[in-house]
Amino acid sequence: MLTDPLVRRARLDEGLQIATVWLAARHAAAPAIPAPAHSDDDVRRWFAEEVLPSQVWVAESHRFYERHGFALVESTDGRGNEEQAPDRRYRWSG
Repeated sequence: MLTDPLVRRARLDEGLQIATVWLAARHAAAPAIPAPAHSDDDVRRWFAEEVLPSQVWVAESHRFYERHGFALVESTDGRGNEEQAPDRRYRWSG
């Protein structure tokens, strides 16, 4: 039986694990999504120092976000980011 995943705020000590999942997903998605523009070590540091101190929530796909009240506020073709990869940014009003 499938259930909705638990959604919770990420803890500061989870930076390495979250970066590892992100890196594995990015590497597995090649060539559909370009490889990260920075080294794996740089990405891990960026998650620990820049991403995790902000409000980060752990969840999964865009359908999940939209079903739970997140609103798509920006969708790009990737021209404006370092990796040139399309992305979506959501905001939760809750």
